[in-house]
Amino acid sequence: MCEERVAFIALYDREQINYVKSLDGLTAVEFSITSSDKAKRAADSRKGVFAGLRSARQGQDEISFGTRISVGKKRDRRLDSQLQREVIELAEQADEYFDSLRVTGIDPDTKQSVTINMLQTRVHVPIDLPRAWGGGDAPSATRCFKELEKAKTKLGRQKLQNALRGRLP
Repeated sequence: MCEERVAFIALYDREQINYVKSLDGLTAVEFSITSSDKAKRAADSRKGVFAGLRSARQGQDEISFGTRISVGKKRDRRLDSQLQREVIELAEQADEYFDSLRVTGIDPDTKQSVTINMLQTRVHVPIDLPRAWGGGDAPSATRCFKELEKAKTKLGRQKLQNALRGRLP
């Protein structure tokens, strides 16, 4: 019996923030907040993007909030520059403020509209875990840990540290 355990936690791909910053302007942002702690933190932040939440929260202990802000389908329009700055700033700490956050902007290379789901893009490496000798669905403990070490090496120390930094309080 194997005495070692592995805790798998979702680490967000922090490189997505750099991609969002490189976009040729933002055309839409869509978010939801269902946690009362996040709602309080968002309302207390005094960010303009949360203006509706502040008024909706007055006198309420628990509230769910969701919104989409968009400039419509015109290709040459972008969100207000102040709102874009706030969204990008908040995207760096998305898991502290939002339960979902999708940002839409124009890719600078393709000039096409792209949508990035900031809270679902996670660091990952696909691996095949070999089964234990003797069959069944349980993975081979020794080979499993070797494969996990290889995956960690493949990702690289810097990418893992950046992803982990997004998880630390």
